[in-house]
Amino acid sequence: MKLEGKMGRARFSKAEWFEPLQSLNPLVIGAGGIGSWLGHFLARAGAVPIVYDMDRYDANNIGGQLCKIKDIGENKAIALQKIISDMLGPFIMTGIEEEYTEDSAAYPYTLCAVDDMNVRKLAYEKWLSLGDERELFIDGRMGAELFQVYTATKIRDDYMDHWFPPEEAIGLPCAYKATSHIGSMTASVMVNVLTNYLGNSVLPSKVSYLGQLLEMEIQ
Repeated sequence: MKLEGKMGRARFSKAEWFEPLQSLNPLVIGAGGIGSWLGHFLARAGAVPIVYDMDRYDANNIGGQLCKIKDIGENKAIALQKIISDMLGPFIMTGIEEEYTEDSAAYPYTLCAVDDMNVRKLAYEKWLSLGDERELFIDGRMGAELFQVYTATKIRDDYMDHWFPPEEAIGLPCAYKATSHIGSMTASVMVNVLTNYLGNSVLPSKVSYLGQLLEMEIQ
C-alpha cells in the first residue's frame, strides 16, 4: 500500500511545527514507562529520535510500557526501535543499548524519561553545556495516577528549582509506579511541548496532572 504524503503524515503536514520537526534528532533518555511512548509519538510526528536505555524488559513492564510479550529479555531501546520500524518503517528511530553517562553526546533537544533524579540532573547539565546551541529540555515524571512535565530553554530556565536529591523522593509500591495511560499521557504532553516550541506557541514551565481528580495545572 502506498503511503500518501510524508510517510502518511499528510493530515498534519501543514502544521507550523511539521517541517522543523522533520530535521530533528531529539534525544530521549529512557525507553520505559514514558520513553517507550515518547519515542513512538515523536516518530509518528516526523522526528527521528535517538533513544538511550541499558535495561531489558521483564514481565512486569508489559502493562505500563510499549512492548510485546516476545520482547521480554530484550534491551528496551533496541526492542522499541524494532516496534517502531514494524509500525512506521525503518530508519525513523535509533535505539542505543547504553546507559546515558557523562561521556554520552549532548543534544539541543533533550527529553528526559527516567525515574532517577541523578540521571535527570546529568541530562540537564549535558544539555546546559551546549551553551547557545541548546534549545529545549523537557523532563517527564510520573506515578501510576499523576505526572509532571518540566521545561527549560536558553531564554527561560528554572529547572533546578524543581530538582531534588533522590533520597527526598516519595516512595511508591513497586507495583504502583506506572500505568500505560498515564505514561502515554505524559509522553503526549512532552511531544506537545516540543511542537509548541517549534511552532512558537505557548510553552509552559510546568504541566501537572492528577488523574484521581482529572485535574491539570499549567504554569
